[in-house]
Amino acid sequence: MRVRRSVQLRGVVFAGTVALLMLSPVASARGSAVYSAPYLHSKVLFLKQSSKGGCSFLSAGQPRFNSTTGVGTYEAHATAKTCSASLTGFLNLSYASFLGGVQVIVPVHAQGGAATNNSVVIWWNVSLDESPGIALHGSCPKPLVNATTGDGGQNCDLSGYGNVTASAYLADLTNGTLFPASRMWFDSVSNFTYNDTVCQSFKCQTHLRQFGTAGRLPGNVAIFLPIRGTLNHADRYVAVTTIYASGNASVYCYPRACFQGSSAFSSFWVTPEQGHAWNWTLRSITIR
Repeated sequence: MRVRRSVQLRGVVFAGTVALLMLSPVASARGSAVYSAPYLHSKVLFLKQSSKGGCSFLSAGQPRFNSTTGVGTYEAHATAKTCSASLTGFLNLSYASFLGGVQVIVPVHAQGGAATNNSVVIWWNVSLDESPGIALHGSCPKPLVNATTGDGGQNCDLSGYGNVTASAYLADLTNGTLFPASRMWFDSVSNFTYNDTVCQSFKCQTHLRQFGTAGRLPGNVAIFLPIRGTLNHADRYVAVTTIYASGNASVYCYPRACFQGSSAFSSFWVTPEQGHAWNWTLRSITIR
């Protein structure tokens, strides 16, 4: 692991051409350390989940992270479609979802002596492409209502969604104390249409919601995760940071089938794609 150390000297007083260095117990020399690739003593946990059902397609690769370079990759694609023939024209449910990412655990050392305030900053650089969307065709049928009670309804829902999340914390392995980052990073993009009708006693109410258009998350992002805490130089610490991407696509029609020929999708790439270098990189961990 490459560790760069620097020293900040405080309490410098200039008198004419003479510089006097004055160090007090509080404002004494403080060091800082920057950890960067290769992360030779780190541990990496890989996060992966996926599921699908109905008339759907799912391709989810294995998330990767190279401790020598600090670079990780992942790609996945999910598509949900209306089934061409649903049972007696009732119920059309298709879905596909994925999640992939890494958790990196890096040993670090506190700066200063006992009970010293430390600032920890974890930086990720992410170059990505995530693009959910829907292709809407057909129509939502009239609600199915019980002839006796007047109760019933109809759901016609189509959605595509994707997000990227990064978080971090510092763990004291000596006494078990955890220092969470003061913020996490989250960005998402979605595209959906919900057309739901509920009927009670022959009175029906329709809720129509539409949001978003087929779009993409920002292509290049610098993610900043700050942590502060009172640390003891004699204790053992690890910086733990997690980054993952997730997405889902779904079609839900009940009780009647709907939106025939429609589809929803969510795609995520952080691997080289069409000449672009999509990736996530653990740039550095700084303690001062």
